[in-house]
Amino acid sequence: MYFVLEVPESNQVGALAQEAALVDPVLDELELQLADRTIPVDARLALAFQLGRAGRRSSGKALAALRAELVESDHPTAAQLLLVTMDLLPIRPVSRLERADGGYRWTSGSTQIFVEDAIAAQWHAIGRWGPPIRPDLDRAPRFFGSVARASEMKAHAVDGGILVVTFRSLGAMSRREPALRI
Repeated sequence: MYFVLEVPESNQVGALAQEAALVDPVLDELELQLADRTIPVDARLALAFQLGRAGRRSSGKALAALRAELVESDHPTAAQLLLVTMDLLPIRPVSRLERADGGYRWTSGSTQIFVEDAIAAQWHAIGRWGPPIRPDLDRAPRFFGSVARASEMKAHAVDGGILVVTFRSLGAMSRREPALRI
C-alpha cells in the first residue's frame, strides 16, 4: 500500500515551523480534533501522523479510538494506516517501522505500507523521527551542572536534548546523589 500525505510545497516551510513549535496544549487540541467526526477522514489521518511524529505516548489513546471508529465505519485502509502512527509513538519506534527517504516504510508479516510524508522527510534529513518535543535519544545527554548555564540547558531541552540533573544535600560533608534522568 502506498499513501501520500500531501503538503503543498509552498506550505512545507510553514508546516515544519508549526510542528517544530509543538507543545503539549497544542497536542491536546490535535487529539480533540481526531475525535471530531465532522473533519474528513483524510484530514484526521494527517493529524494522526502529526501526533505520531510528536511521539507523545498519551496520544496513543486518541489514535486507538480513531482506529476503532474507522474499523467500525468500514474504513479498513485508513484503520491500517493508523497502525503506522501508533508505531511512531514510542521514543524509539518499533522495528517494523523504518525511516525512508520520503517518509516511512512499515512492514508486518506480508503487509507493507509506504507513507510519503514531506514533513517526516525533513525530520529524517536531520536524523530525527519528529519535532523537538520528541526527545532525541541519539544525542548525547548533557549534565546540568550550574544555574549559570540554565538558559543554555533549557535551549538544549527545548530542542529535544536530554538533561541529566544531579542533586546533593546541603551539608558540608555532602556527597553527590546518583543522576536523575528527566
